[in-house]
Amino acid sequence: MGMSASQARYLGLIARQSNTEYQGQQINQERTVLSQQSTALYNSLLAMEVPTPPSTNDFTTVVYSGTEGATTFTLGNIKPAADGQSYIVEKKTTQVGDALSQRYSTAIVERSAEDLTGTYITPDAEEAQNVITSINGYYVIDSNTGSWRNAEASDFTKVDGGYQLIEGKKYFQQGAGSETLANPNANTYTVYGETAYSFAQAKEKYADLGWGGYEQAILNTFGDDYKPEDFMVIFTQSDNGSVIPYFALAEDVKGGDDRAVVYEYIANGQYTFTESIEGCKLEFDTSGRITTLKQPILDGKNIIGYTDVSLEATTVTDEAAYQDAYAEYEYAQYQYDKTQQEINAKTEIIQQEDRNLELKLQRLDNERTQITTEIEAVSKVIDDNIESSYKTFSG
Repeated sequence: MGMSASQARYLGLIARQSNTEYQGQQINQERTVLSQQSTALYNSLLAMEVPTPPSTNDFTTVVYSGTEGATTFTLGNIKPAADGQSYIVEKKTTQVGDALSQRYSTAIVERSAEDLTGTYITPDAEEAQNVITSINGYYVIDSNTGSWRNAEASDFTKVDGGYQLIEGKKYFQQGAGSETLANPNANTYTVYGETAYSFAQAKEKYADLGWGGYEQAILNTFGDDYKPEDFMVIFTQSDNGSVIPYFALAEDVKGGDDRAVVYEYIANGQYTFTESIEGCKLEFDTSGRITTLKQPILDGKNIIGYTDVSLEATTVTDEAAYQDAYAEYEYAQYQYDKTQQEINAKTEIIQQEDRNLELKLQRLDNERTQITTEIEAVSKVIDDNIESSYKTFSG
């Protein structure tokens, strides 16, 4: 190989060596970035809080019960009195009478103002014989308010297979007709698809239902927490055509949520009667549990003695609250496992990319070794050529 050819080869090898070293630097930089990403994922894994299953001990309470004659009671809230020597004690007894029982939880819809399009109908004798299968979309004038409202089953003649219009009565049927009717339910609420009335409106709408029992049921069930005026009422029809009221708290219906708990009336249902007694004294055992309730005997407003009632302490687990907490734990555990799997999957991808870069770096290192060896050989050829040339001119 001549001098100029050797020099050209040498320069080409040097360029390849520089390029190989540059590629190696780039790969090392990429591996550094991957290492930082892997460290961040590992730190996020360390920062995750492992869900802890709930303990039944967190949902147990001590319930005190006692017996007075044939009546068994339990104690509710116990508060120290202002005198610092006595207590205000809630006694709860199960009684039978008018009560409300939760029936279901249902969706709430607030209706906005709009005009209804349809047809006014005042049926004659022949038209009144026609059977309709659904009363949805029919409206009638309320005899109490004089305004239009949703038609109910009582506004029709119930027959096999459906309903018949009543001769001479005025209806409005929503549909393709060109006549319009202001929406009678504008800006009102429906619960379970039925219009919700205030308690006062409901009493006016069906004054003959005997509202005293419903009012007593509310007082029996909720005590001082809620009054009848705190409820809204919806009405449904039984199979025999009688009207059945159901009750929902107004704060639920108008509270911005889209669901409400609906209660039904039970004439001889069980309810908890709560009585608050002032001036009570308590006796405790060495473990701090109450053993005796000393109820005051009053002469007017003066305490002339006490009635002692022995109490039994029972540990009760709120199973529903525990199950709710356990369901939350299972969801948290699912989220934890899911996040952990995602982190592990991302880490595996990073590790695979790092292995690929490591293989590339090894190939570049082998290539650099070969180039270095060839550079040394070419450099020796150049040195030999230079030595030979100088010897020639010196000879």
